[in-house]
Amino acid sequence: MFVRTALVLGIAMTAAAGVQAADLIIPTAPQPIIASYDAAGFDWTGLYVGANVGGEFTGANSNGVVGALAGYNFAVTDAVIAGVEGRADYVFDGDDFSAGEYLALARVGVVATENVLAYGTAGLGYRDTSNNGASEGGIYAFGAGAEIAATENVSLRGEVLGIGFLGDGLNGDNAPAAAKATVGALFHF
Repeated sequence: MFVRTALVLGIAMTAAAGVQAADLIIPTAPQPIIASYDAAGFDWTGLYVGANVGGEFTGANSNGVVGALAGYNFAVTDAVIAGVEGRADYVFDGDDFSAGEYLALARVGVVATENVLAYGTAGLGYRDTSNNGASEGGIYAFGAGAEIAATENVSLRGEVLGIGFLGDGLNGDNAPAAAKATVGALFHF
């Protein structure tokens, strides 16, 4: 009799524990397709600095590019980021051509996922080639790029810009005069 009572009591306690455990299941909401800038992932807002390398291509000529940049991003909406960026690049071909290229750019981007930012950019600047007698003066730039978060504070970037001289206008054979493709690493504060 004691064994039967202990067995029934054990079965009843096991069933009660199973019913209570079913109450511990917590439903979760589905994740949004476009992530918010303040999601658990990378924070795209704030100050950043970085360096870039690449090439600038004009017709059949290609020149190396190395430079530094700094900028600031702020949130327009949950998924839209806007910002400003200053950049100084050195353009060279290793022989007789070199130039300093300085740009002030505005950026607008979309946070595609928590760790990916796709953006468009445009701005004005100055190209100094006075050391070798080549053309110099005001320039314009426009293009697009993408950044991928690599760590909590570092992102990697790929970007393509069209570069043209302001004196040439936006028509004819000189619009834009060059294409610049760069990759870079940025540190976000």
